[in-house]
Amino acid sequence: MKKGKLGLAAILLPLLLIIFTLFVYSPVTVYVGNPSEYGFTVWDFLPHMLLMGLGGAVVATAIYLVLRGKARIAWAAFAFAVGVALFLQGNFMNADYGVLDGRGVKWDQYTTYAIVNTVVWVALICAAVVLALLKGELMKKVVCFGSVLLVAYEAVMLVMMVFSMPVELEPVEFSVTANYKNRLSSNDNTIIFLCDACDTNYFQQILDEDPQVLDEWDGFVYYPDFVGSFSKTRMSVPYILTGKWYENQMPIQDFIDTAYEDDPLIDELAAADYEIDLYTHREFMNEGLVGTVSNLVATRLIVADHFGLARQWLKLACFNYGPHILKRYFEFYSGDFGLYYGTESGDPANHADNYEFAALAQGDFELTDRNMFKFYHIRGSHLPCNMDADGNFVGDWKSTAYEQTKGVFKYLTIFMNKMKDMGIYDDATIIVMADHGRFDEGLAYPTFAIKRPGAHGAVEVNTTCASQTELHATILQCAGLPVPEGQTSIFDLDPEADYERRYLYYPTSHYNAGYLPDLTEYTISKGLVAKKTGRVFTREGVVEAN
Repeated sequence: MKKGKLGLAAILLPLLLIIFTLFVYSPVTVYVGNPSEYGFTVWDFLPHMLLMGLGGAVVATAIYLVLRGKARIAWAAFAFAVGVALFLQGNFMNADYGVLDGRGVKWDQYTTYAIVNTVVWVALICAAVVLALLKGELMKKVVCFGSVLLVAYEAVMLVMMVFSMPVELEPVEFSVTANYKNRLSSNDNTIIFLCDACDTNYFQQILDEDPQVLDEWDGFVYYPDFVGSFSKTRMSVPYILTGKWYENQMPIQDFIDTAYEDDPLIDELAAADYEIDLYTHREFMNEGLVGTVSNLVATRLIVADHFGLARQWLKLACFNYGPHILKRYFEFYSGDFGLYYGTESGDPANHADNYEFAALAQGDFELTDRNMFKFYHIRGSHLPCNMDADGNFVGDWKSTAYEQTKGVFKYLTIFMNKMKDMGIYDDATIIVMADHGRFDEGLAYPTFAIKRPGAHGAVEVNTTCASQTELHATILQCAGLPVPEGQTSIFDLDPEADYERRYLYYPTSHYNAGYLPDLTEYTISKGLVAKKTGRVFTREGVVEAN
């Protein structure tokens, strides 16, 4: 190569650095950290991400070929500087933004960091471009050697991570479908609307400030002194469905695989020939429920929209590796990965989405003679809040949990009014509840309201100490089915008694090799007064804390 000429290597190698960092290293390192969190493999999104990256590389290379002289050198140096900045940002310069679980990043807390981070990015890019203009031949070597060195480093690190994956992902051989979602019984219906993260304070605020929201909730009783089981969804929903406590005694999936054995609620409903439909996330159930739960189908979960999933991973990569001042434009909710699922059989996959539930509530229903148990898990009050009080989409983080709760309750009301129109409301048992309280760190308590068969009147408030532990007995009693010995219905609790209720708290975190973070045990007495028991459940065993 003649002196003064800059070959294609000077642009292709820094582009390789950018592509490898954003489109390979970033997503794969996140994925292998906890593959059990996802229902897909890297091959479901990585090739499509690479196609996007290659498309960008073609454009960047075309620009490079059009430019001449120092402009061409400067463009190559700019690409290299961006690659270096991405590498440094993702590996060494990020602030702690927390887990992308729906809670918006509080950007105003990072003002000083934003200034420093921007200065570093600008300085890197300017220095590279200036050096290219002044010392073109030297910069060519720096660009080529530096790009190869950083890609090699990332490749070695990636291989090490892949070989140390904590969990081997097995193919998912069953799927939670949306089959029969609009089918109800002309006889007996037991329906649970699980509004994720609907804090009891939201319900109380509606009673205090916007009671008209509940004007058509005929026969409901609200329990403000109600305690959940776990602080987050991952184990709250399995507890609600099985009544069994998880104490980090085994990996989560091993627990789920056996939790539904001898499940009194499911067993009694199945024995009474109820159609059982559980519209929740696949990771809360196991393959053994296929044949008992009607909407569970023995078919593999697949990715229905590969490019859509790839776009989400690219968004995450840009959030992790982009400069701080641009991160807010790539902020997203990690739970949205589930929106791209489909099934190998072609059955519609279930999504716990508020807007899909809104469409269901406003659509047509069909009736059957068979008694029904329906469990509708919807996003409810969960962040990011994007629904207003009228049930309209306003954009992620553009609403509040309280306003979104009112919007969701609008569609619950529409659903229940459809039941009234079909003449099946009066005899139904309807429960509006949450898996846990507000989505925040610290103790919080879920909403619980219930309508018994034949109940009428405006919403009442009952201050009895109650908890999710009474749920199974309450459902079975309302259905006229046997209540297992040792279980108590919420209606049989002493309203004056001060019951101590168990509650296990854990902070928001990625799961540690398939286990939950340490579980701190509390007892909750009347008035929602919490007290630590001194026990903490870790994967190594029970620790007696001071």
